[in-house]
Amino acid sequence: MCWIFSIIALNVLHCLQLECSRYAARHHKKLIRHHITSPVDRNVIISTQIRNLILTHLPGVYQTPEAVAEDVTHHAIASGYRHVDSATVYRNEAPSATGMMKAGIPREQLFYTSKIPPNKINYKDAKACVEESLKKTQLKYIDLYLLHAPYGGKEGRLGAWRALVEAVNEGKVRSIGVSNYGVHHLEELDEWQKVGLSIDQC
Repeated sequence: MCWIFSIIALNVLHCLQLECSRYAARHHKKLIRHHITSPVDRNVIISTQIRNLILTHLPGVYQTPEAVAEDVTHHAIASGYRHVDSATVYRNEAPSATGMMKAGIPREQLFYTSKIPPNKINYKDAKACVEESLKKTQLKYIDLYLLHAPYGGKEGRLGAWRALVEAVNEGKVRSIGVSNYGVHHLEELDEWQKVGLSIDQC
């Protein structure tokens, strides 16, 4: 019965995340304007339309126990979902990725998200987190990697962002973004960044 309640929770979370995305699109459109400045930007940028499409096919695995994450994710993908939203702090990256791939859907049709945990928001730890996620999930690349929260101070936040940009350049991550950022955090990043911000997840 546990997995049934998990699926119900996924659908509720999906509705909340979709509404959150719509709110962000209305109120932060200016802040997420993209500037193409280098070849890597073409891989990093996700349009508002594509971002909303991704979120409508999104099972989040927050608070999904590691023991059932594989079955829950497999059921979600087999039911039509295509995007798995995990994170280092969820402690279920490996089983959720396994469940996603077990459904037999071609990798290019799937979308996997993970996040740098709040206590690792700095350059060195962010680099290590990307490597650890790839090792745990056994994926050749992560579709979207986010900074989970605006912690670490300005130097830490910008350092962690630089680590994500480098991960994109190295082909380890396709798109990058942030989560739980306030307007002043977005402005801070907008003043510094040279690569387009893909998403601000609520």
